[in-house]
Amino acid sequence: MKKALAVLLVSSLLLTGCGKENSDDTDKGGKKEDSGTLSCVKNSTDESGYKTTDNMEVTYKDGKVTKVKSISEAETDPKLITFTLNLGNAMAEKFSEINGITVKYSQEGDNKIKSVTEIDYAELDVNKLSELADSLGGESSSLYKKDIALDEFKTTNLEGYTCE
Repeated sequence: MKKALAVLLVSSLLLTGCGKENSDDTDKGGKKEDSGTLSCVKNSTDESGYKTTDNMEVTYKDGKVTKVKSISEAETDPKLITFTLNLGNAMAEKFSEINGITVKYSQEGDNKIKSVTEIDYAELDVNKLSELADSLGGESSSLYKKDIALDEFKTTNLEGYTCE
């Protein structure tokens, strides 16, 4: 169960969605500025019928990702919610010790857990994030780069999301 929650936490860090792009493409001194926010949602249901909704907001400037905010609401077995929440909070505490990242878990109703992950790439210590994710069995990702292009981020991390 601990490894499954670790994978869920790392996945919430890695997975994002594509959606509305609010961009400011203005010509400044002959240079086109590509800035805005990308928003998406992903809905899924596991083998037991529990539903998960993932919402992602990716902020970018000059074609580079600057911030990511992920909000995930996952249904779970009510008998396991306290255990799952405690384990999630313990791991979130480890991630939140890394500069530039904040992870919080909370209980929503009788059978839902909400996680909120925020990443500020200007502050992110990618080396510590990579080390922690590796120790939890996470995958290598372009998320562990401080200077990631929006197009690369989309290609690597946005699979399975529905855009509005």
